Amino acid sequence: MRNQTVIINKVSEVMGRKRMSIRDLERATGISYPAAYSLYHAKTKSISFDVLEKLCIALEVQPGDLFVLEPEGS
Repeated sequence: MRNQTVIINKVSEVMGRKRMSIRDLERATGISYPAAYSLYHAKTKSISFDVLEKLCIALEVQPGDLFVLEPEGS
C-alpha cells in the first residue's frame, strides 16, 4: 500500500517573509485579487503553469519553494 501524500501550499509563508500583501501579489503578477486571495489562503485546488511562473518571478523563488510534497498527516 502506498503512503498518502499531499501538496502543501507555502505561498503565504513566502509572501510573509517578503512582507508582501495580497494586493502587492496581485499587482506584481497581474493575477486577479480573488486568485491571489485563494492562493494566499491555500484554497486553490489547482494552478496553471502560467500563474506558477508569474508567482515565481514576482516572489523570486522556485516552484518547490511555493509548493512541497509531504506525507499526509505531517
